[in-house]
Amino acid sequence: MSIAAYCYPSAIFLSIIVKKRIVIVIADDEILFRKWLTLTLESVDDFKVVGEASDGEQAIEIILDKKPDIAFVDYDMPLANGLEVAAKLVESRAKTKLVIMSANNSSKVISKAKTIGVAGYISKECKEDDMIEALKRIAEGETGFITLT
Repeated sequence: MSIAAYCYPSAIFLSIIVKKRIVIVIADDEILFRKWLTLTLESVDDFKVVGEASDGEQAIEIILDKKPDIAFVDYDMPLANGLEVAAKLVESRAKTKLVIMSANNSSKVISKAKTIGVAGYISKECKEDDMIEALKRIAEGETGFITLT
């Protein structure tokens, strides 16, 4: 939040500018990676993590309940993989933008993600700054498919 003061001859007006944070849900079955990702994103003023899931079914439930701007979902999870989560969200007409993350950079998986309507695909091997920038671009409504491999 930033505060700006404007001075006029007879009064001082305060204008408070509140910047909306990007609300995120993280789903990954690897607890250490999930916790690291949460801490990393929470350290950025623009992001607010509102939920975590350890499997695909839990991810769907939390995403539909919390209605985040972005769901950052691992491709390879128990009970439902990232593409199955994406298909369910598209079917339910959720407005959440889904980003798949994975160590599996298969062009077949990336192509399926595009077809389903996923907003982006980010490799778990990408640089932290690149990941943060990609999430911001997706949240701001950049059209097209963002791939970081």
